[in-house]
Amino acid sequence: MDEATGLPDVVGRNAQAIRMRADAGTEAVAQVAREYGLRWSDSRVSALEKGKVSPTLPTLFALAQALGDVTGERISIADLVEHDGWVRLNADLDVRGAAIVSALRGEPLDLASGDVRGGVEELQDVAAKGIERAALDGRLPESVPRLFGHSRTVIRQLAQASGVAEERAAKSLGLNPASLAALSYHLWGRTLSEERDRRVGEGANAQHKGQVTRELRAELKAALDGDDQ
Repeated sequence: MDEATGLPDVVGRNAQAIRMRADAGTEAVAQVAREYGLRWSDSRVSALEKGKVSPTLPTLFALAQALGDVTGERISIADLVEHDGWVRLNADLDVRGAAIVSALRGEPLDLASGDVRGGVEELQDVAAKGIERAALDGRLPESVPRLFGHSRTVIRQLAQASGVAEERAAKSLGLNPASLAALSYHLWGRTLSEERDRRVGEGANAQHKGQVTRELRAELKAALDGDDQ
């Protein structure tokens, strides 16, 4: 698995690349940065470029403006955090650089499983268990990877809204609640119970609900087996 790069290192490398693109020196950046409240010397700029300066929001704000003044380019804070790979935000959170850039460019923050380091792998492990139960030798079907892009927030909400029907279905398929929620969202955009109630309509008796629930379980299993095309 690729190593994550710390945010200070990402900012430092980008700042250096922007400065060198304009053939500007560290003293020039430091001089302009002081105009925006950063009490920097050229050695402080060098330290930043080596990833040794904490990239707080005030620092990034002033740095982007200073680099813009020095280079004549229009520099955004997003330009300073751009990274093709994993970025370490804290000891427990590595996020794709593209997700950070998107958030800083004004997109609502709603991380998908694939945006967080370990999110995909965790779901793969759980899904693989269900596939093994289906005698597929742990081979991931084409349908399963499509689940990874779903919003973590949506999946969490669906998992929290799950009840007895979901618990039984998850157990029979060898999935945890979050994975069942992801699979349900992939198929219907809602929980198993919500889809059952939608299909049976108002006033349905227990027998009809049970029949539809079994049909939905079969659809879930078909999706895991890769037969939902």
